[in-house]
Amino acid sequence: MHSIAHFELPTTNMETSAAFYRALFGWKAEKFSDTYYILLLSETESGGLFTADSIQPSQVAIYFETDDITATLQKATGLGGKELEAKRSIGEHGFVGAFSDPCGVRIDLWSQN
Repeated sequence: MHSIAHFELPTTNMETSAAFYRALFGWKAEKFSDTYYILLLSETESGGLFTADSIQPSQVAIYFETDDITATLQKATGLGGKELEAKRSIGEHGFVGAFSDPCGVRIDLWSQN
């Protein structure tokens, strides 16, 4: 099994996105050198934010594990995100849900329960 080594998320507002992910997931957000790039760091994941003129829909999905999809979706919407898919079962493989962040980036969630 391979795990996520690094992920990158586009943003139209660096500070808004950094604050959103700090508050939602507890990730650290650190400016990378003197570039227009912010590292997003947790105990197990490494990612980054890069500036984009606009957010385009994609068929690529990155799933982040959470203990409680419904609570994470509620927290995301309370922080300015938008619920895209409520928690639903995927049978013996657990549950999924999705939201978009304040800049419109889709984030998928997965949980065993």
